Amino acid sequence: MSRRKRVKGGQKPQASTSASPASPTSNLYWLVPCILGFVLYLNATRFAFIYSDNGQIVTNQQIHSWDYLPRLLNTNVWSQHAGAEPVMFLYRPVFSVWLLIVFTTCGLSTWAWHISSIVLHVLGTYLLYQLGQEIFDSATAASAAALLFAVHPIHIEPVCWVSANNELLYADFVLCSLFLLCRSLKVVPERAKGWFYFSVGSYFAAVFAKESALAVFPLFFYWVFRTTDSSLNLRERLGKTIRFGAPYFVVVALYLVARLLAIGRSGLESGHHSWPEVLYTTPAALAFYLKKLILPVGLSGFYPDLVVVSPTLVTWLLAALILVGIGVLVYLSWKWPPAFGMASGLLLLPLLPVLLAIRVFLVGDLVHDRYLYLPSAGLCLFCGLAVKYFSARPQRVRMVAVSVGAVVLILFAGLTLAQEGIYANDGSYFQRGLELDPENTRIIDLLGNYYMKLGHMREALQAFYRAHELKPGDSDATFQLTVGLFNDKQYATAEPYLEELFRHSTDFAPERRQFVLFALGQTDVRLNHLARAEEVLRQLSVENDLYPGLHGTLGALYEVQGKILPAQLEYTREYEVSGDLHSRERSQFLAAALRRKTQAPSSSAPTPKSQ
Repeated sequence: MSRRKRVKGGQKPQASTSASPASPTSNLYWLVPCILGFVLYLNATRFAFIYSDNGQIVTNQQIHSWDYLPRLLNTNVWSQHAGAEPVMFLYRPVFSVWLLIVFTTCGLSTWAWHISSIVLHVLGTYLLYQLGQEIFDSATAASAAALLFAVHPIHIEPVCWVSANNELLYADFVLCSLFLLCRSLKVVPERAKGWFYFSVGSYFAAVFAKESALAVFPLFFYWVFRTTDSSLNLRERLGKTIRFGAPYFVVVALYLVARLLAIGRSGLESGHHSWPEVLYTTPAALAFYLKKLILPVGLSGFYPDLVVVSPTLVTWLLAALILVGIGVLVYLSWKWPPAFGMASGLLLLPLLPVLLAIRVFLVGDLVHDRYLYLPSAGLCLFCGLAVKYFSARPQRVRMVAVSVGAVVLILFAGLTLAQEGIYANDGSYFQRGLELDPENTRIIDLLGNYYMKLGHMREALQAFYRAHELKPGDSDATFQLTVGLFNDKQYATAEPYLEELFRHSTDFAPERRQFVLFALGQTDVRLNHLARAEEVLRQLSVENDLYPGLHGTLGALYEVQGKILPAQLEYTREYEVSGDLHSRERSQFLAAALRRKTQAPSSSAPTPKSQ
C-alpha cells in the first residue's frame, strides 16, 4: 500500500518506500486478516437469536417498518416497550436505523443477521489495518495489529450475539473517523478537506450509534497537536489543533442537545448503585477488563458480581496501581511517538462511559466482554508498535518475535473457535453464566423462562423454585415462580404467590402489575372465587382495557354466573381486541342462545289458548 509523507511548506507529498498498490502481495496485508476474521465466525451463522434479541429484534415492531423511522430518531432505544420504565436511558438512533435496515434486508433470518455482524467485524479489521498504516507507516505492523484484532476471543460476544452489534457499529465508525483524520493530515490540501469532512461525518455516526464514542473525542485533538510540525510555535500548533478539533467537539454538543430533547435526561440521575459504590467498584472493573484483554479465557455473557460496597486495603492498592499505570501511559504518550498515544487512548477512553454506567447496571450485570471491542483495538495497536520495533532488530530477535506472535495468533484463534458456542442458544448462554455464578437468581430465572418457552415445564419450575429458595423475599424471584405455576395451570399453588404480589403490585412496573391482576383474576375464576375475580379484572380494565385475554376472562366469569348477555358482549370485545377465535366462537354460541331464548315465548304463546 502506498503511503504519503506529511506536507510541509506546500510541497507535494511523496510516495514512501512501502509496497506499491500495484503489487499483488500488498493486498495480502489487509486481505488475510479480513478473511481470517470472517472464517473464524462462520459457525455463528447457525446460532439462534438469544436473550434480548427477542425484544430488540423479533418483537420490536419499530424496526419492522419504515413508518416508525421518526420515532426511532427521537426516542429511547428501548421505547418499543410502551408504558414500561426503561432500565437504562439510551439514545442510539443510528443503531436503531441500522436494525431497521438489516430487518428490511434480512427479515428474521438468523443466519443473515449473524452475517451482518460478521461483516461489521471484518470491516472493523480492515479499518484498523488502514489506521495502522497511517500511524505506523508500516504495512507489516498494521497487518499484525489487524491479525490480532481479527482473532481476539474477546470479540466473541459482540460478533456472535446479534443485539450486541452496536459495539461493532460504533467502533467501526470511530476507527473510520480516526483513519480519515490521519489521512487528511498527510495528503495535499486539495484532497485533505474531503477526507476531513468524511472523518467528522463518521464520528457523528459513531456518537449517535453509541454514546461511548463521546469519550474518544480527545484523541482527535491529541493527534492533530502531536503530528503538527514541531518547528511551529506553541500558539500556531494550538491554533491548528483547535481548528481541526472543534468540529468533533460540535458533534459532541449536538448529540447532548439531541439526547436531552429526545429523552430529557442524562440517564445517570438515579440507579441501582450509589456514586461511592461506583467509585469503589471502578478499580475492580478496570482490572477485570485488562485481564480479559490479555488472557481471554473463561468467557461468558454473565460474570459474578463485582460491586464493592465498602473499600478494603486491596481496593486502594489496586486503585493506586491503576492510577500509576494510567499516569505512565499519559507520560509516554507525550514523550514517545504519537502512535503510542493513539493506542493508549483507544485502550482506555471507551471504558470511561462503561465505568460511569455501573451506576445503572443491574446487580450481577456490571461487566461484559462486548465493552472491550473498541478498547481491544488499542491493545492491537500496541502489538503493531511492538512488531514495528522488532522489525528493526537483528534477524535472530525478529525470528523469536515472529514465533511468539504466531503462537499467540494460533492460540487466540483456537480460543475463539472453542468459546463462541456459548452464544449458540439461550440454553448454552445461561448455563455458561451459571457455571461462573451458580447462585445468580437472575440467570436461573432466565434459564427457567427458556425452558418454559420450549414447553419443558418441569425443568422450568425446578429453576423457578431454586431461585425463589435462594431469595425467598425477592419480588422478581416470586414473580417468575408465579408465572411458571400459572402457565403450568397450577392455579391453586399459584394463588398464594399471586395474592402476595397483588398486595405489593403498586410498586411494580405497569406491565408486571397488569399481568399480576390478569393472572389473579383468571386464577380466581378457575378456583370459583368469582367476587374477587370480577373486582380484580375490573381494576385491570380501568388500567388497560386492551389487555389480551382480559375480556375473554370476564366473558367466562359472566358465563359461569349465568349472565349470558354480558358474557356475550365481553367475548365479542375480546375478539375485537386480540382476534381470539375461541372468544368469537363463544360470542356466536351465546348470541344464538340469546336469540333462541327471545324467540321461545312467541312460539309457545298459543299454548294457553288451546288449553
